[in-house]
Amino acid sequence: MVLVTHRTTGIVRAMKIIKKKSVRKSGADKFFAEVSILRELDHPNIVKLCELFQDQQNYYLITEYAKLFFRGKRRLFVWF
Repeated sequence: MVLVTHRTTGIVRAMKIIKKKSVRKSGADKFFAEVSILRELDHPNIVKLCELFQDQQNYYLITEYAKLFFRGKRRLFVWF
């Protein structure tokens, strides 16, 4: 996990980077189904998935920043 900041709003979020190689082709449907479910969930004990981006090598999941549970690196990564 990496902390990221939205360029225009300044909102801090957490970003998880998942390598596309680690998502098997047979599991891709399950991955996107889970992402779809996470986007719709609204529960105080579940971190909300805000956005999903991808490039040639990775998927980038942008989630709410749960300060109490964050143990990753903090670096500036600005998303659109």
